[in-house]
Amino acid sequence: VFGALLWILWQRSSRILGTLRERALPLIGASLLLVAGVLLLWSHYTGAADLAVLSLSFAFLGAGAWLGGRRGFVALFIPAVFLLLLVPFPPVLSNSILFDMQMLTVRLAKASLDLLGVPAIVEGDQIRTGRGVFHVIESCAGFRILMTLLMSAILYSELFHLPRRRA
Repeated sequence: VFGALLWILWQRSSRILGTLRERALPLIGASLLLVAGVLLLWSHYTGAADLAVLSLSFAFLGAGAWLGGRRGFVALFIPAVFLLLLVPFPPVLSNSILFDMQMLTVRLAKASLDLLGVPAIVEGDQIRTGRGVFHVIESCAGFRILMTLLMSAILYSELFHLPRRRA
């Protein structure tokens, strides 16, 4: 993932370096760099590597705003978002999202069984058929594949230099 990040930065290097002559946004840049520094210190204090990644994302945005103004911020926005996809969601939020996705998977599986003519009864996150009970677990909900697909889409749009609307 960090290799892909370096590649994205290399692809955008001329755009990033071209923003160095722009009017800087020192207040916004300093604020974002301060947040990055606090997160890095907190990451070191707690031993949480995900906070260090979050810190790097804020550092990108802060450096872009400080050195390149609005255009510098925009040039480093995609690499910062790419890094944010590495940061795990807080458990309360991910459990809420996962449960909804899990129930959607159950409903879609039931609809598919109905289309195939297989009688099935849904009981929470379980599907009863004549052959047994099938439990739809959290990892079947597709949350991680969505994160992977989003990262792949960012790489694809950078690789083929897609216009913003198409990307």
